Amino acid sequence: MKIPHEQLSSGYFRFPAIRGEQVVFTCEDDLWTVPADGGIARRLTAALGVNTFPSLSPDGQRLAFTSRDEGPSEVWVMPAQGGRPARVTWLGAVSTVVGWHPDGRIVFASNAAQPFPHLYNL
Repeated sequence: MKIPHEQLSSGYFRFPAIRGEQVVFTCEDDLWTVPADGGIARRLTAALGVNTFPSLSPDGQRLAFTSRDEGPSEVWVMPAQGGRPARVTWLGAVSTVVGWHPDGRIVFASNAAQPFPHLYNL
């Protein structure tokens, strides 16, 4: 049975991030990457929790993202081409990756000990 091309490219793709020739996005609650000029997407994470808000570092070598893999949403980082993710915040509150500071620090928002989110750098 031949599958129509429209069905091969359909899906829900959220929170895209692009740096150079790499695109990272969320689909099926995990992070995926695909070349900017198109091609076959490759899964970067396979976690039980939801992974969202990917952001590629200024040099394109690291990928920061928000994950609910171990409870509340926290900030995680991993190599941009794939590898073992590492949790970098333990705030026990809603923490969301916003982007990267030009000097390479992760910028994120969190409502830890605050009634409204504040911006932080790691």
